[in-house]
Amino acid sequence: MPDPNPHVKVMFRPDHVREPLRPRTAAEFAAVVDSMVADDDFDHSYATVYFTTSRGDGILLGLGVFARKRLGAILYQGDAGEFYTRGEQPSGREVFYSDFGNARFFPPDAEIGADLVKAALAALWELDGALPANVRWQQWTDTEH
Repeated sequence: MPDPNPHVKVMFRPDHVREPLRPRTAAEFAAVVDSMVADDDFDHSYATVYFTTSRGDGILLGLGVFARKRLGAILYQGDAGEFYTRGEQPSGREVFYSDFGNARFFPPDAEIGADLVKAALAALWELDGALPANVRWQQWTDTEH
């Protein structure tokens, strides 16, 4: 019988390359945001998330967290397509987070509150990888970088 839960690996700090975080519940998955806020390290403000659904489908997530402002953004790449979160306050230019010193760009209006990022991650878990409806999504192509 297949495992009814998704399998998730999260990496945002150097030690996660060898030993990624492996949340086992929706709450543990959402708590990754709290860990990133507590870390408060802009050099590691982007997490790569490998999410395998209970059906074996692979989803790649990019998770950016601006700890001091308690804001974040999600990039979702799966069979449904590629989508970024859509927030209410455009920054006027692309938003970026640092992935081990490499800039990862998001649309100017991608940032949402950290609590909403957590809620979206929990919903994604509960929906077994389906795009959650508790946040707004947008498509975007980075033509600048």
